[in-house]
Amino acid sequence: MAQVGSKSQVTWVTHCKFSITSNKGTPAFCQNVVVSPRWVCTMDTNNVVSSCYMQSIMIECYFIFRWNCTVRTKKCSCKALVTQKGDEFKRGNQPHLHPSIPNMGVALKARKKIKETCLSDVFRSAAEITNEVLCDLPAEANVPLPGPAALARAANRSRQARRPKEPINLDFDPDTGYIPDGFLRKDVVAKDPKTGEPRRHLIFMTPFQEGLLSKAKNWYIDATFKVVRSPFTQLFSIHAFVKGTDGTKKQVPLCFVLMSGKRAVDYKKVCTT
Repeated sequence: MAQVGSKSQVTWVTHCKFSITSNKGTPAFCQNVVVSPRWVCTMDTNNVVSSCYMQSIMIECYFIFRWNCTVRTKKCSCKALVTQKGDEFKRGNQPHLHPSIPNMGVALKARKKIKETCLSDVFRSAAEITNEVLCDLPAEANVPLPGPAALARAANRSRQARRPKEPINLDFDPDTGYIPDGFLRKDVVAKDPKTGEPRRHLIFMTPFQEGLLSKAKNWYIDATFKVVRSPFTQLFSIHAFVKGTDGTKKQVPLCFVLMSGKRAVDYKKVCTT
């Protein structure tokens, strides 16, 4: 307490410590969180508080990450760990109980590169990206990686979390960030002439596919109902025979239509657009 003229000033400092762990338990821990609110109260000579205000709040926090060995089998349960505080790493007291896996760092970098490339380039096939990364690995190195199909599935799962949500009705705006430029050709809006229910059909086709379709003498129609979700009812596609560089002809799909109806008026609306 310090005397200031006829008044005195008193300062209370309260320290509160919290121990916070992450939802998954490990490897993240938060310790020594100190919250120090500093209340400054002014008292007169009769010890009656005349004013009170908060001077400052100080929060001191640091994180400690605990990295455990992932080898957990019936025969070997390794308890080796490394603690991380900022940029400092400290080895635990327990050693590893198993031999080291060669080229594990190369495998982890390859997995990371596949995932990052798939997230940055959403229009490329995950299988194509996986094969490209695997081809860049040193041929003489025995890298502990699963097959290309498993790596591609893992990359697609990482993409799935960032994809737009499925529409619940026909009143939505297509996310053009996940549609290649020029692929969405037409957004057809119509109504059922009998029930008056709204209809919406999305036509997808590249300019190159449109050119091939315009030159084809015959068109072939196909409809698939099990690969779409509500509010759409079918994936309508138009095929044509295309001649390859070796002279062979194959039937390929050239136009795709997401349709919310399957009446004759819906097909007529799409084909005449």
